[in-house]
Amino acid sequence: MKSKAVVFISILLLLLVVAEVQAIDFEGETITITTWSSRPYDYLQEEVPGRIAEAEEKFNAVIEFEFFSKGELVDVNMSRLLAGDAGYDIWNMEHDHFWPLVTDDALLSVDEYITEDYYDNLPSLHQALARQWQFLGNNYYIGAANAATTTQMWLWYDKEIIEEENLEDPYDVWKAGEWTWDRWEEKMRAVTKDTTGDGEIDQVGFGGGAPHRDYLLPGAGPIVEERDGRIEFVWHEDPAIDILETAHGWFEEGIVDMDVEKRLFNAAIGWGEENRALEHEEGDVDYGYITYPLSPYGEEGWNPSWAQLGFALPVTSARPAELIEVLSFLYPSDEFEDHLDRVIEGMALDRNSYEALHWIYENTPVHVDFLAVITPISEVYFPALEASLFEGGAASRMAEVYPEVQARIDDLFNQ
Repeated sequence: MKSKAVVFISILLLLLVVAEVQAIDFEGETITITTWSSRPYDYLQEEVPGRIAEAEEKFNAVIEFEFFSKGELVDVNMSRLLAGDAGYDIWNMEHDHFWPLVTDDALLSVDEYITEDYYDNLPSLHQALARQWQFLGNNYYIGAANAATTTQMWLWYDKEIIEEENLEDPYDVWKAGEWTWDRWEEKMRAVTKDTTGDGEIDQVGFGGGAPHRDYLLPGAGPIVEERDGRIEFVWHEDPAIDILETAHGWFEEGIVDMDVEKRLFNAAIGWGEENRALEHEEGDVDYGYITYPLSPYGEEGWNPSWAQLGFALPVTSARPAELIEVLSFLYPSDEFEDHLDRVIEGMALDRNSYEALHWIYENTPVHVDFLAVITPISEVYFPALEASLFEGGAASRMAEVYPEVQARIDDLFNQ
């Protein structure tokens, strides 16, 4: 039989638990999640139906999603902030929304509202994303956005061409620790040819899709680096110049051609590959997935990222810590791995590709060219980058724009 002291302590602990559960009360306020994407909402409806209603009851709040076009989201969020309507907002966005807003002092640094181990407890992909949402030493990233599974890039390859050309499967090269930039180029060069005898190259090493710098330049590393406490533009130096000149040479030689349909490799992006395996039919191309190779300079499996997806709070947030708790309830970080596994199963045709995708999502760095979306900088830097890739002369072009680009970065980061 329990003593009175034990019973008293048990009741006290129960009361403390109840008090903790009831501690966050929004008193019927509406929490608005603005987004351009249906994915965060679809996840709640399809994978955890009833979660929104549970959150509304738990926090005594109304939770609404408001959808806007991708191009208008920055203006919409800023208008809500200036009108005083953003106090209970949570903003779902990607890097081309984050950077204009954070540099205009519209976002709230969350460092004082999260625990010391908050980011350590996020899945590895979200930890990588959070590191890219830092500005002037402050953190802004919150949540474990399940839509982040759509942002990573990797290489798709045609396994039928590998067999026809009697080449070693890229997966086997990767597993042997030999998947380098040279081995990638070697395979691309080996398959580029005229297969019909009409004098026109109709099979190339890389193609399929609109030309984009991120498709070919993962080995060059990030656009900027922190050096002695300063953010420095580094794409006027090697390795970027070497990689740009190499990629330009591939275009000149014809081993990369975005207009040729039959290609050994092309860039694969999460949102474009979803459900591909589920929709695969007999007669379709037998494909595989592999990480980008180790460049002469870069890290192993340096995969570019199409975007950085996450949640942030407006600088006028009325109850930041509590809103972070709401978001953590809607999207618990421990659900992400199961969600990711389901996504990968819908993309990969075989066990090797399944393994490669898991490795990519769990291990590779996350980088996007954020300078391209900050207009004062992109007006100078982006044309020089594009011309370097498609016309050549990378060293002189990037050296010419470096002083102005760096000056604008200095202004942006107050350095």
